[in-house]
Amino acid sequence: MKKPHIHSLFCATTLSLAAVFALPAHAQSASPDSGLYTTYFFSGSTFFRYQTCGAIGSSVGCYGSGQVTPFTHLCALMEGNESVNTKTNTVTRDIYVLDAGHGAGRALWLYVYSKSDAILGTSDTVTVKKIKTIGLPTRADANAECFMAADDGYIYIGTNESSAVARVTKSDNSLETLFSAGQSSDVSSITSNRYGFVDINFGVPGTTGYGDDEFRPDGSQAGSGSSGVLLNTAVATPVPADAPAAGSPPSAAPPVLWPARRSSH
Repeated sequence: MKKPHIHSLFCATTLSLAAVFALPAHAQSASPDSGLYTTYFFSGSTFFRYQTCGAIGSSVGCYGSGQVTPFTHLCALMEGNESVNTKTNTVTRDIYVLDAGHGAGRALWLYVYSKSDAILGTSDTVTVKKIKTIGLPTRADANAECFMAADDGYIYIGTNESSAVARVTKSDNSLETLFSAGQSSDVSSITSNRYGFVDINFGVPGTTGYGDDEFRPDGSQAGSGSSGVLLNTAVATPVPADAPAAGSPPSAAPPVLWPARRSSH
């Protein structure tokens, strides 16, 4: 039996790999709802409405809507990453909702909802249901400014009425309360970038107690004290009107370890 020439084998392998990597974008794996978008609407602070529109194949229009209520005082919402069930052609993602002003203690609550899009042919059945309620350790009355940022593993939550920061693990919705060592100023911003780093700012620019703490995607602390913010590729980070005059960037500061208290809900 004649053995294949090595050069022929190499060419065949090269051509096969080229065929794989040359697949057009539409032939690669894509979420079934990649042509859809969901808009959220607010009227007051006690409920929100949602509407899912876009295109499924050749069909264009709006496919599902609903209303979620009641809340005390909605102050921030954010979507999580999608999860695809290829057998049922269903896309599921979490919606994280912050609700302020609970009780005399001005408690802040995090509600976790699951939103699913079951796509069949050119139709989409949209369902939203609550799956978790988490009481957070930070104060927030009806006038509080709420901050929330996330990476693939964690959600960081704070308000301008407390120096405590809540960190929720996405995989099991467990809660940690983070206290910045020596930090007494309230949270003033929480920002993240596309690689999953998160930066938490405290206090007012140019005043005593203004600073920040930075976290890596794995949840470990990366640094502190630089008073900077992170930028992402989707939404601009506003510049405060009272930002101090620009100077030289601060030198890198060693991490200040955060005492953490973990609790499960």
